[in-house]
Amino acid sequence: MQHLRSIWLTLKAVKWRLGTFVAFLAIGGYLWKQHISVPQEERVAQVLREAKSAIEMKQYGKLMRLISVNYHDSTGTTYRDIKDAVQSYMKDQNLSAKIDILALVVYVRRNTAVADVRLQVTLTVGEHSYTIRPSGLTIFLQKEFIKWRIVTVEGWQRGLSELPIDDFVH
Repeated sequence: MQHLRSIWLTLKAVKWRLGTFVAFLAIGGYLWKQHISVPQEERVAQVLREAKSAIEMKQYGKLMRLISVNYHDSTGTTYRDIKDAVQSYMKDQNLSAKIDILALVVYVRRNTAVADVRLQVTLTVGEHSYTIRPSGLTIFLQKEFIKWRIVTVEGWQRGLSELPIDDFVH
């Protein structure tokens, strides 16, 4: 009887280990498919689509997680400046944005990426809408740990010159 109990416990342990191994393989396969097998260019493009969505839907946390704390551009704009501007935009109930990505080309080299984006932005202030003619941006990203984050955006300054700034000042 003791021998049967020992065999039963051994089989139970093997079954548990086998189940754990199968679960591990299933989870590992899922993660591999979701993260490792996706080309880096597609991951970068997804970051930019998420940023677009976060801006349009005014999702502050989602947007700020996509921007590196090391952000800086040629105008001297830093992460802190971006954070302040995004907070101001998110709080303003009379201001909204619609972004259409017209073209997107991504280049990846190791832990850095460059995205050339052509987009059209429509800003709505109260009941007035302003469409900025299609313009190009160059977005630089850096892989931080396992996440791609935006470190520089160049070309956004051109679009500002088309806006009637007086309508934005309250």
